Amino acid sequence: MASKQRSHLPMKTVQASSPIEVLSNTFWHIFRISVSCALLFADNTVLIAALLLARLQSVADRYQRPRHDLPFYPKTVLITGIGTPHGLALARAWAAGGHHVVGADVADLDLPVRSGGSMSRTLLVFYRVPKDHYISRILDIIHREKVDVWIPCSPKATAIEDATARQVIESRTSCKCIAFDTDLATRFLHTDSFAQFLIERDLPVLERHQVHSRDSIHKILHRSPSKSYQIQRLGSSSKDAAVLLPKRTLSKTYSEVSELQINQDYPWILQQQNRLGEFYADILVVRGHVHAIKVRLAETQKPHWGASPLDEALATAIHRLMQSFAVKGERV
Repeated sequence: MASKQRSHLPMKTVQASSPIEVLSNTFWHIFRISVSCALLFADNTVLIAALLLARLQSVADRYQRPRHDLPFYPKTVLITGIGTPHGLALARAWAAGGHHVVGADVADLDLPVRSGGSMSRTLLVFYRVPKDHYISRILDIIHREKVDVWIPCSPKATAIEDATARQVIESRTSCKCIAFDTDLATRFLHTDSFAQFLIERDLPVLERHQVHSRDSIHKILHRSPSKSYQIQRLGSSSKDAAVLLPKRTLSKTYSEVSELQINQDYPWILQQQNRLGEFYADILVVRGHVHAIKVRLAETQKPHWGASPLDEALATAIHRLMQSFAVKGERV
């Protein structure tokens, strides 16, 4: 038979607390709560005062730092398109320099919706500009706020509209506008006129040929075997219909060109392509000199572009090209 063995564990006895200890603990908790409630207003007052003091100190440092080198005369700057990343970045830069920034956004509809940039602390005041009254509203803001400099950054206004606004503003006020005049805006708007502008000033430009036969296509390809081209029908804006030339083999190139419906009545456009991709260069030109430049890749899928030495060398080359453009561009 199996024997059962019992384990004898020590028993803990629970002693009941005395009424005096219970009252003491209860009184201690009530005392702590009472002290916390009594000091709640004082604690919040000190906290709010510290936050306000830190905020005022940062604002004072921001506006007083540039004024150590007297004389300093702050400007009032109007930035339209404050909701864009570059518009907000410009606003912060001007405010950090001790200037007064007025922000505005161009809206198609009068909806009670504001962009994140419109709520920035760097803005002195914010305005909504209706698209239908773009120029008149901008002029009204410049008069009201006594604006010294206007920087258009809104994507909802065309270059022609900004150029027209500049012409009106500078003819009626002393405000300076960071925008092209109407002549340059018109020339830069169209590809052909812009290419001609570059050619006249001996600046590099991508090849663009209007071809009327397959034979002319082959002649251009054979003349520049290291270049890449894109061909599409004249007047077509769809990039899906474009064909890349040359192909990997000569036979594939001839086969692709033979399928093109091209003749004297239906010409095609043969446009040289950049193998490194498409880049944007935002530049500030003052009297024929590039004072600021921001080079960025057109493809937003590569947010870390610019970190490698190759990217830096390419950005430097683009900077030199933009400097040549500014020098030879006369009124740019």
